[in-house]
Amino acid sequence: MSGSEGRLAARGSAQAVLERLSAGDCWSGEALGRELGISRAAVWKAVATLRGLGVPVEAVAGKGYRLPGPVEVLDRQRIVAELRRAGVAPLPSVDVWLSTPSTNLCVLGSQAGTPRAAFAEVQTAGRGRQGRRWWSAFGEQVQFSLAWHYQALPAPVPGLSLAVGVELAETLSGLGARGLQLKWPNDLLCKEGRKLAGILIELEGQVLGPCRVVVGVGVNHGRGAGGAEADRPVASLAEAGLEGVARNRLAALLLSAVIRGCQRFGVTGLDDYREGWARWDALRDRPLSVVQAGATLRGWGAGISEDGALVLTLASGGQRVLHAGEVHIGAALADS
Repeated sequence: MSGSEGRLAARGSAQAVLERLSAGDCWSGEALGRELGISRAAVWKAVATLRGLGVPVEAVAGKGYRLPGPVEVLDRQRIVAELRRAGVAPLPSVDVWLSTPSTNLCVLGSQAGTPRAAFAEVQTAGRGRQGRRWWSAFGEQVQFSLAWHYQALPAPVPGLSLAVGVELAETLSGLGARGLQLKWPNDLLCKEGRKLAGILIELEGQVLGPCRVVVGVGVNHGRGAGGAEADRPVASLAEAGLEGVARNRLAALLLSAVIRGCQRFGVTGLDDYREGWARWDALRDRPLSVVQAGATLRGWGAGISEDGALVLTLASGGQRVLHAGEVHIGAALADS
């Protein structure tokens, strides 16, 4: 067996061991080996793989291995069943990975006309906007990517992140989350402006089609959520008041929201989403500073333009329409 084959086998065994431990029960190495048809050495390697991914596998003297408590691991069959129950069409191809560098990379090879989704428990090289590292902790996020193909679009692709944001906010609000806001162009906030979720859009092709779009989403789920762009404060769904929703059901509902966003945006662009964006807009009438091309503009948020750009009322007078920039909520001083 080659080194790469050995690593793949270890990952497969690690997934199987994790599934057995997920109920919170204690399993001996011997019992796990017998259950899975592998050696105790293979069990040890699987446990080492899990620990290397940040899974908190405990060793209990004289008893075996266990997790600190039950955890609902992502399960492809359960996610697909929830998608069918929700009447999602077209039904995408769905993969679930224990670990991957990036779920976006997992779906890049999708064929035209076939939506493809990938979920992962852990991303080792996940990225947020402007290349920031997205930190993920085992069991604390729902993170996935969807590849979607367009022949033609009524609006430039960057506006898709706003449409998806509105769909996610409305879905989570409908489940009971409170205090949600959308920060242009791709952040879902709650609890004093802390980041709850992020959206990353990647494009292959033309901005008005034909093209393949990959929508990456990361949502902080549990109270110990570690998913965040480095050095940025975060919040979790639990802190937003949303608890008791099974993780696989939540995964399916979030994917359904993204699919709806892709479908509606492909027909009407942002026309169906302006009212929704205004309802969730975290920047409207707020003092802002926007860093763009080395300069800082200061003013107040004034909504979005027809194509989803940020409209900034300048402190010095007039307005600017910004299609890119790093936005900070803060004092509106004279622009420079």
